[in-house]
Amino acid sequence: MGNTTADRTAFNNTFPPNGAILKFTSATAYDLYASPVTSSSKPVSSGTLTGSTANASGVNFTVSGTPAAGDQFVVESGTHQTENILNTLTAAIKALSTPTDGNLVASQKLDAALGSALGNIASSIDQASTARSAGGARQLAATAQGTTNDLLKGNNTVEQGTYVNADIVEATTRLTLQKTMLDASQQVFVQLSKLNLFSQL
Repeated sequence: MGNTTADRTAFNNTFPPNGAILKFTSATAYDLYASPVTSSSKPVSSGTLTGSTANASGVNFTVSGTPAAGDQFVVESGTHQTENILNTLTAAIKALSTPTDGNLVASQKLDAALGSALGNIASSIDQASTARSAGGARQLAATAQGTTNDLLKGNNTVEQGTYVNADIVEATTRLTLQKTMLDASQQVFVQLSKLNLFSQL
């Protein structure tokens, strides 16, 4: 039996956190119970098969073959993206160390544990790739900022050299000339502003 998450919200809100038992009451009707099942257990979800798919608590279960009344399947709750890789490996080793010969429930638990471990490992690889990409982007931004800082430093050095290495006499002469030109321009503007149409009539 395989399973995929069909509705993440329903899964997070209703799927039993410690695993579940999918129990068939007929060839098509089923109930989902929180694991372990006791005499007082009540189903958390019920439904009927659509083709070979049973949907319960946000999860699609694919059933191979034709189930009979009383058939049940052990489903362990996935810990994808919440369990660190060391805990995942520890759980996988524990599952592999548990004997399953002739024990259908133990075999189902082993399959579920290995499926969860593979999902967690894939999730860890994705997270590592995302972190590596983010680190590369930050490194690129830091390199670009360093280049910009070097350019600004070079410009500041050139500008500073213009003032520090300036010839005082030449700078004074140029300043005096610019002041004289500014004064002359202001005088011309004042004279022109006094001229208007009425003063010429």
